[in-house]
Amino acid sequence: APVSVYREGRARRPALLAAIRDPAGALTAVELVYLAPGGGPDRRLRLPRKTVGALPPGSAVRLGPAAHTLVVGEGVMSVLSACEALGQAGWALLSARNLAVWTPPSAVGRVLIAADRGGPGEAAAAALAARLRASALSASIRLPPGGCEDWNAYAVAQRRKEGG
Repeated sequence: APVSVYREGRARRPALLAAIRDPAGALTAVELVYLAPGGGPDRRLRLPRKTVGALPPGSAVRLGPAAHTLVVGEGVMSVLSACEALGQAGWALLSARNLAVWTPPSAVGRVLIAADRGGPGEAAAAALAARLRASALSASIRLPPGGCEDWNAYAVAQRRKEGG
């Protein structure tokens, strides 16, 4: 992917591109995460992650179809890791603010909130869980094991522990 989405440049980097859809399913934006050789975000760049387009409240990167049980969390990589660990489909909601206001589609009856550790992530997860429970939906907060800050950090730590 081009290093800059704003101007032509010579440098190129691999990138994770993710379609962002509004609650009705319309494509409204794209998230680009420039990747380092090891596969994580390229921290050498000033902005390793960029979003191009509009992000209406309730937008999500849909990493699978809506299912009765759905994992939701903030970042794409963190939700992908949580989906793998929890064995369920998931949607990345891209921010703590959006997580707190998201409303699941009617097909969803149980939400597993893959929360990021720390004030904003845990507060947003608690707000979403309370709102969903008040609407008679099942909701539980799942923090990453081992004190990791998010589910992707946990997945990376597990792979290192396994020698991968």
